[in-house]
Amino acid sequence: MFKLTDHLCGFVKIVARPAILQATASPLVTPAGATFSLNCVSSGPAEAELQWYLSGTLLNPSLDGRLDLAPTGRLTVSMATTSYSGVYTCNVSTSFAFVTAQIHVIVGGNISM
Repeated sequence: MFKLTDHLCGFVKIVARPAILQATASPLVTPAGATFSLNCVSSGPAEAELQWYLSGTLLNPSLDGRLDLAPTGRLTVSMATTSYSGVYTCNVSTSFAFVTAQIHVIVGGNISM
């Protein structure tokens, strides 16, 4: 039986789904040797993790000196070659849900100087 002197404690965790608010328009066509950036601006809980993939392979900027991933979710590719052509996928995930955006990138030709 519940008495006024009993204490009830509980916690409610509000779970928000991540969302991608802005992504670079697809397709993106750029000449070989150029620098290009892809945006994936997301919202959601602070613990949301953002990862970029190229044609299904996880990109790791610490292993590829041509890649830079900004805290905002912007992926920059410097001195792009045709091997950087393909479908880029931005995944934003939490332990409860994930969302994804895809951007097709075509790298080809040369920069005229």
